[in-house]
Amino acid sequence: MQHTPTVTATQTPLDGFHEWLVTRRGRHCSHSWPGQVLHIAFPHGWENIRDLPPEDEQRAIEVLFELLDAFLAEREAEGNTPASV
Repeated sequence: MQHTPTVTATQTPLDGFHEWLVTRRGRHCSHSWPGQVLHIAFPHGWENIRDLPPEDEQRAIEVLFELLDAFLAEREAEGNTPASV
């Protein structure tokens, strides 16, 4: 029988995601995780987050899901996967 850890009231499935992104990117900045994702998707920067061209928005979404997949796979491999919420 497989053991599934439980999520406490203060845990979320994305606990540690921001720190993981900072480590993956190799540098810290004041952005929260959405900004970190944009830094990874657009290493040379972007003009205006509220006015991304459709192709840049699509790229950001693709990178977000790739990063989420990698983050959750690493957590699962380490045995740190909280139960689905």
